[in-house]
Amino acid sequence: DRVYFFGQKIDSRFTDENTYWVTFDKRAGTQGIDLMDEIGGFVPAAVDAPQTFLSTTTVEEDIWLLTYAVRDPEGEIWFGGFVSTGYYGNTTYVTDVTAPDAAADGQAEIRLQLYGLTNLTAGDDHHAEVRLNGALIGEAVWDGVTPFTLVATFDQSILSAGANNLEVNGVLDGDVEQSSFVVDTVDLAYNRHYRALNDSLIFGANGYRAITVDGFTGPDIEVFDLRNAARPVHVTATQVENSGTGYRVTFAPASFDGSYLAVRRAAAEMPSSLEIDRPSKLRSRDNAAEYLVIAPASLQHGAQTLVEYRRQRFPDARLIDLQDVYDEFNGGIEDPAAISSFLKFALGSWQTAPRFIVLAGKGTLDPKDIQGYGTNVLPLILCSTPYGVFASDSRMADVFGRDGVPDIAIGRIPALSSTDLTAYVDKLRAFESSDPSGGSQNALMLADNADGAGDFPADSLNVAAQLPNDVTPIHVTHQEGSDADLTRQQVSNALDQGVMLFNFIGHGAVTQLGSEAFWAMPDIAGMTNSDRLPIFAAFSCYAGNGTFPGYNSITEEMTLLGSGGVIAALAPTGLSINHHAVELNKAFVEALLDGGQSLGEATQSAIESLRRQGGPQFMQEIYNVIGDPAVVVGQ
Repeated sequence: DRVYFFGQKIDSRFTDENTYWVTFDKRAGTQGIDLMDEIGGFVPAAVDAPQTFLSTTTVEEDIWLLTYAVRDPEGEIWFGGFVSTGYYGNTTYVTDVTAPDAAADGQAEIRLQLYGLTNLTAGDDHHAEVRLNGALIGEAVWDGVTPFTLVATFDQSILSAGANNLEVNGVLDGDVEQSSFVVDTVDLAYNRHYRALNDSLIFGANGYRAITVDGFTGPDIEVFDLRNAARPVHVTATQVENSGTGYRVTFAPASFDGSYLAVRRAAAEMPSSLEIDRPSKLRSRDNAAEYLVIAPASLQHGAQTLVEYRRQRFPDARLIDLQDVYDEFNGGIEDPAAISSFLKFALGSWQTAPRFIVLAGKGTLDPKDIQGYGTNVLPLILCSTPYGVFASDSRMADVFGRDGVPDIAIGRIPALSSTDLTAYVDKLRAFESSDPSGGSQNALMLADNADGAGDFPADSLNVAAQLPNDVTPIHVTHQEGSDADLTRQQVSNALDQGVMLFNFIGHGAVTQLGSEAFWAMPDIAGMTNSDRLPIFAAFSCYAGNGTFPGYNSITEEMTLLGSGGVIAALAPTGLSINHHAVELNKAFVEALLDGGQSLGEATQSAIESLRRQGGPQFMQEIYNVIGDPAVVVGQ
């Protein structure tokens, strides 16, 4: 016996795999199986005259990762063709668009989703030309860093029944000196003959009273009515016959504008995997846990080590399988929005609501592993900023009101393996079993040199004024034009002396602090402060952005360093505005060191303070905790 079902392609940024549930209900159908409906009727004679229907083929290539140009955190961030014209050079996008069994005549339509990347001239910046098989079929102009849909209709005689060469190039008009844009998707709608491809065809009835589909290699052909694709209907009134060159099937469509599938049983595909679901009962209101760790299957061992250690502080600490979250809150389909749904339910309905949530696993902008690095372990969500979209675990935990403030203390341990995670737990255990600052009550206040973005030395002094009286600031300021090595040595000396807080204000990047890189990736391996681990807080740009496939941020590297580095951190994933960052910094220092709050709770307090002051929501969302949010300094 076999079970057949109609699988639909999933449209998701996170996965190409759809999930289907096979359940048995004793109240339904024969032997508890809800059988597919059938439709009979008369069987018409085969149609020998040419018949066509409107078919659509789509080209969507994921080549260019462009987060700076988009603003929709739920939208596309991977694009296909890059087109550039002007002083940066000329680049044309060329690809193939297939049109199987295209008819020789009629009208076809092509639709390109474009996205402008430059806005350098008053008026329209972009002029795109589209050629198919060498013929100009459409063009369009538009302005700025914005999306644009180019639609062109053309005579189908241009099409080949198979591969077609598509070329998109830019043209400079008027005073425009540079234009850059990308192609997201290409949709070609054309008239197609009713002929199976690989023993299968999905098609529209196109008003015909009888339809014959040929091109099959065997007689085991079934037809299904897809007007409700979630519940296909088996068409039993069909005629299968040998066409001389293969096999064909004829039937009378129940709807003149309906969609249908004709397929050989031998061509049915097998599921990529079959798994038995063991319900986790995450929706039970009897659940109780102050401390939760969410981890994928590959990190379960290391995550369990963290949970067992944290039970010393939180006896009801619990490990949550990431797949269980997907199963109960998103039908089994991978999407980090399921974590938000789960947290909302747990906070609102569990007998004991969680206070801390740890995301165990690194997340990147490549959840489908397009580039092959394999570094996306637990996917992330994005937030919108004026400068693009960036990762935001804080937004994932903002489940009530969407006000930019996380409703639970959340942090991410960016581990790739259980070995990484276990090493971090060992580091955490050593940190919390001794004086975390090596007996010191110092805070390293590192400041970049002043420039047009801010008076960073003065800002650092203002933040230091928020330190408790028993905490001594160690000020290190990089002077404009001074030797980066000198600043680097001063930072290293302070860390070796022992500090409970490593605070930085100034310019930042993914792999360095300061434009002059006075603290950067090469410095981390030499950190020897293994018994004097601070919390790192960067109020800058990008220092916590470890989302590019195959790369860690400087903050992640310091947090995961086996011996030395930092125990945990608060850092931004995107571009930060200094005067708002300073206010966030002040509130954070006060909550962490004077209020005695954990890292995660101090982050919540600081973000809430910035919200009350009217700070922009994106500034609340780009700052994320790296490491265990339950870490407390000075205790």
